[in-house]
Amino acid sequence: MVAAKPVAAQDPVSPRNIVFIFSDDQRFDELGLRNDYFETPRLDQLAEAGILFENAFVTTSLCSPSRASILSGLYAHTHQVLDNSTAMPTDLPTFPVGLQAAGYETAFVGKWHMGGASDDPRPGFDHWVSFRGQGSYVDPTLNINGTRTEHQGYTTDILTDYAVEFLRGEHDRPFMLYLSHKARRCTRRSPPPTVTGVSTQTARMSDRRRWPTPRRTTAANLTGCEHSATAGTGSTGCTTGESTSTGSCRSTPRRDGG
Repeated sequence: MVAAKPVAAQDPVSPRNIVFIFSDDQRFDELGLRNDYFETPRLDQLAEAGILFENAFVTTSLCSPSRASILSGLYAHTHQVLDNSTAMPTDLPTFPVGLQAAGYETAFVGKWHMGGASDDPRPGFDHWVSFRGQGSYVDPTLNINGTRTEHQGYTTDILTDYAVEFLRGEHDRPFMLYLSHKARRCTRRSPPPTVTGVSTQTARMSDRRRWPTPRRTTAANLTGCEHSATAGTGSTGCTTGESTSTGSCRSTPRRDGG
């Protein structure tokens, strides 16, 4: 005979707040903890204190289709965002729509880039800060909850300020913040002098002498193709800047501006 001690009823687990940070066109190896060419201490901290997904594979390695897949969990042939100008269907189920229906307060800040020139607020978000298409690195025009306003300064800093403002605000229910940065992209531009005191510099993909040699892998050893949950457009697959070919994952420079 086995005696069992009654288990006391436990309090239900409180819903967790969610902050989703999305960087643009970040290659799988553009992290300090993966490549000492780069200094990314905050991203490294996120990876080391959380979970680093080391094997993930993109099915449609293009900006807008990948964004729609991240939001919906669907392949491109299902969500129908097949290029960088197609709008995501407004009736498409997404995780922000689901969280909003479950009682979450939701906010989107940053680059949407699904629907061409439109920056209108999208379903699933109580708060909206975005811009048309690719936007600009400095002095952006932002659509804030349906009203367009001019801003002066470095876009990355401005978007971060709006995200921090939301986080520090009063919340009477769990929240989800989706921060989708424009930085970084194929044309690399540092903040203007008025922001950080450093000179503005631009380095293009054609200047590859200082870039690290891409790592290669085969289907038999996919652990060499390391990917990060903090990576941008490639978060759903063989990250941005890579392509699949006959069972292998090889690095290729992105030139489409996605």
